[in-house]
Amino acid sequence: MSAQPLRGRQSFLFRGVALDDQAHPLSGMVRVFSGEQAKFTRRFEGTFAFELAPGNYRTEVAVEGFVSQQYKFLVRGGGGTTHNFVMRLSGRSQQAADAAAEPATETGVVTEGEAEVLEEEPAPSAADPSKKPEEP
Repeated sequence: MSAQPLRGRQSFLFRGVALDDQAHPLSGMVRVFSGEQAKFTRRFEGTFAFELAPGNYRTEVAVEGFVSQQYKFLVRGGGGTTHNFVMRLSGRSQQAADAAAEPATETGVVTEGEAEVLEEEPAPSAADPSKKPEEP
């Protein structure tokens, strides 16, 4: 994605990279704010770049299934930087990923005719005075 040049002003090139926790590039949406005003909104495929004039900025990166991230920065003059946005799976997506990665474990399931007692309750004692005898 190419950035648009700022004519007659000193510009700063801000590059961003959206990655999952295993460094795979992600696609999504990025918005750049100056104060409360949105300056740019763009879709991206792994990376994005903007040429910015001096000022305070905030970026918001959104990728479906991941928690959105923000990054605030001040541009004082020319130059550039790259910021890596390492995205975390959202709660529901994390649960689905965990379920796919690890087989579910069920307790107390009989497999091939064998069972293991996981917890045993003591049998009621005949001498226990709190127990009433059963009526026929």
